[in-house]
Amino acid sequence: MRSFLAIELPESLVSELTELQARLPVGRKMPEENLHLTLAFLGDQSGEALEDLHFRLQRLQAAPFELTLSGLDCFGGRNPRGLAIMADKNRAIAQLHHQIHSALNASGLQPRRERFRPHVTLARFGRSLSEAELHRLQGFLGEWLDYRARPVLVHSFSMFRSTLGPGGAVHDILGQYSLN
Repeated sequence: MRSFLAIELPESLVSELTELQARLPVGRKMPEENLHLTLAFLGDQSGEALEDLHFRLQRLQAAPFELTLSGLDCFGGRNPRGLAIMADKNRAIAQLHHQIHSALNASGLQPRRERFRPHVTLARFGRSLSEAELHRLQGFLGEWLDYRARPVLVHSFSMFRSTLGPGGAVHDILGQYSLN
């Protein structure tokens, strides 16, 4: 089953981000129900592996923390494939990410070996943008690049199943883990 671990965003922050998305002149906006901050992408895993991970995550010890999203960034290099809002550097989220990776390793799951850049994906652009679309995107970034959302307190994170379909991905919660 295709799965990932992520922080669900409170409705107040989702509303704020959808208002920002509404101003974006290009791309396919992420549906509000899919706005989240991924902590670890697990890929396709067996139910047994996810159950073992679930029990390890239940024992994880981490305190609630404040999350602030600010600064827009395109990913994909010269041909941007998407737009994200970045999480401010935060020691607590880095420690949570480290503990999650330890739990993944203890469960025999191999986490991706990539730099952790916590963010929320706002839109995807497909294979390539036209010159006119790039120009509109640059204008949007010039106006909103330094956008800063209101901080929120993170009390938990969740394990999700992601089912791909013609209308995009559908995410279902498999487990939720409180920070205390």
